[in-house]
Amino acid sequence: VGVVWHGAMRFADLLRFLPMVDYVMVLGIERPGQSGQPIREEAFAIATELVNLENRYHFQTMFDGGVSLATLPRIPSRILVSSSAVTSAQHPLRAALMLMEGIAET
Repeated sequence: VGVVWHGAMRFADLLRFLPMVDYVMVLGIERPGQSGQPIREEAFAIATELVNLENRYHFQTMFDGGVSLATLPRIPSRILVSSSAVTSAQHPLRAALMLMEGIAET
């Protein structure tokens, strides 16, 4: 069972669900379903707060939207969802492997 945080939602409104879920997804972009958008700055902070609450409430934090080799170092979540960073890469397999290994672009 999971819930999604989006920028239109207050973080405080999400807190009541934490004891009941297995996953919380942080949607880091403004418009769901549209690849290639930049990450909303506040999504990094929300993801960090959620990761810090994982042990207390026994859920895992996921991050979707704006995930790329360049943004990887700022995303604290261990579970990532990325499409355009892989499908638009010159070497998609290499990009996917780097994301899976947590290797940021230099």
